Amino acid sequence: MKIENLLVALCVSVFAVYSCSPIEKPDVPDSETPVPDTESPEDPGKPETPSDPGNPDDNSFPYAESDVILYDNFDKVDVSGDSQYVNQSWATYSNATGCGASAIDYGKSAYSSFQNNFTSIGYPGASGHNAVSLNKNTSLLSVQNVRIPLDKRNFKLAFGLNSYVNGSNEVKEGETVHIFVAGGTSGEIEIPWKAKQYQKWFYVTSDFAVAGDVQDINVIVKSAFGNAKIDDLTLVVTSDAPSVTLDFTEKEQEQYWLPEIPKVINDSPDYKYISHSATTYRTKQLVRNYSACYNTRYHNPMWVAYPCHEIYWEGGYTRPVKDPWRPDPKMSESEQSIIYPSNWNSWPWNSETADNYQYWSSLPTMSKYFTRGHLMRSAERGCGNKYILLDLNAQTFYPTNIAPEAYMYAANAEGETHWTQVESLLPSEWRCSDTLFVVAGCHYENENLIVYDATYGSNKTDGKSKQCLVPTARYKIIMRTRAGNTNKKINECTADEVMAIGFWFPQNPNFDGKTYVIRPLSEFIYSVSEIEQMTGGTFNFFPSAPEGVKDSYNIADWPGLSDLCKNQ
Repeated sequence: MKIENLLVALCVSVFAVYSCSPIEKPDVPDSETPVPDTESPEDPGKPETPSDPGNPDDNSFPYAESDVILYDNFDKVDVSGDSQYVNQSWATYSNATGCGASAIDYGKSAYSSFQNNFTSIGYPGASGHNAVSLNKNTSLLSVQNVRIPLDKRNFKLAFGLNSYVNGSNEVKEGETVHIFVAGGTSGEIEIPWKAKQYQKWFYVTSDFAVAGDVQDINVIVKSAFGNAKIDDLTLVVTSDAPSVTLDFTEKEQEQYWLPEIPKVINDSPDYKYISHSATTYRTKQLVRNYSACYNTRYHNPMWVAYPCHEIYWEGGYTRPVKDPWRPDPKMSESEQSIIYPSNWNSWPWNSETADNYQYWSSLPTMSKYFTRGHLMRSAERGCGNKYILLDLNAQTFYPTNIAPEAYMYAANAEGETHWTQVESLLPSEWRCSDTLFVVAGCHYENENLIVYDATYGSNKTDGKSKQCLVPTARYKIIMRTRAGNTNKKINECTADEVMAIGFWFPQNPNFDGKTYVIRPLSEFIYSVSEIEQMTGGTFNFFPSAPEGVKDSYNIADWPGLSDLCKNQ
């Protein structure tokens, strides 16, 4: 198998090259909706001829019809009475036209609604009538499955934006809304934008390019604080120079928006790079879940990298009523460890012991089995309702995120091991307003530590069983801003604004369940640079961290950690 040295492995379907055809004229409601303090624009919502977007006296649609990929004025019918949630009623109000609009879907929008109590006016192409209201700081307008042409790679996104801050019109990049573009199953990339004011509305534009042959993108506008309105969402082909180029197929490992992803120094044909995304429990936002480097010869992971933020705990710490073990759909059965039942898609099962395809065998030197140990634990992606699967949580039960974890004596009376103690501190003490970045991984020093998958209980193997290597150590490294509320990206911070720490836990293959000396947690703490060396220098962890951050740590910087170290 050819291994691309990618951080996010994506499957991209290639379609025939085509150009946009002229758009249909959008339907315009017969009724007029009063617009406060001014007159309604003449013939609202109808794209006509190109014009200069900088001319406030010309309200016609400012782009050539043949360039339009998506145009939606949300005016299919007028909103009457109470506002209507976008994710529930978008098909009623969406008036989308353009060569890329045939399969769009607004169903992943959250806390956004159609309203017509303050209609758009003044900016080029302002249609009046309905607008989308982002009325909370968690609101988002998400349009999925926008088809972009393969023979055109430069695009302009535009829309009308109205926002009141402290009683006055005010629109600022990074403070009013954030604009993201996602390609395929990859994570979202934030794109810059600018705005020009026209009376009480602003006209927002963003020029970007898409590299490679990605053909379907998602466009997401997220509110930064609430009380914003959007109208006339437009995506066109442009000849203007892009302010950013989005590469969804071969992302550079140093890109700031994925600071948790290790940079590969010494690649291997055995490594397969995988990325999973899913929607959150309450707000239904599409977010990156985790990325992984999986060793298809060891049939176990090298590392799993993931972000932690409040949005990931919308479902609390809830674990499904039965653990939903299942294969990773991005790997074949021969590539991954078979530690899931053959009837995995019949969840919840009456019995998980119906077949032998669920576990690893034990080592000959050990009297107990290995447990299926999460690298990113299930509780960091709580499912909210234990009787209903949530992809964000179910993906943590893929073999990609699971490695053999040896039974060890607990470090305290509550039955916690050092590993689980660190896991508990992460959400209770270390998460913050800024994003927390984590890499959890495995190290393999002894290729003779072989177990077999597709077994259960009696160690009886099956025709599907294959060799799986047991890690000799598991580690976890963590990085965040020191203050926790800077609202900065990692690559925008100075060294004194960022801190990092690492934990290295050896796994003793000869542990017999009787003789084991519990060492203090402090003896397992290292700098990130030290863990890089301990793993053989194969990966550069947190490559965007400011100079010097990875070289040291201070236990006192991490709330709750000092107490654990003192008490053991």
